[in-house]
Amino acid sequence: MSPTINMFFGDFGKFLRDPRLYLDKELRFLKKAFNPDLNIEYPIFLLGDVTLHMNHYNDFDVAREKWEQRPTQQCLEPERV
Repeated sequence: MSPTINMFFGDFGKFLRDPRLYLDKELRFLKKAFNPDLNIEYPIFLLGDVTLHMNHYNDFDVAREKWEQRPTQQCLEPERV
């Protein structure tokens, strides 16, 4: 499972150039946005200098919890890349 499921990035390419650097950063709330397709308000976070749009969650705490539960180490193991 990818740690990036159910979200989109402001600059996914930047994240992919050094995922370990970004996955070690603290997730910080930036603001809320509105997704008209899902008809929900969703949180946008900063991970270093990259924005994460968690557009499948309308609750800040749930989005953070889901991020922290993600298998970040699994995606960094060389045999899985």
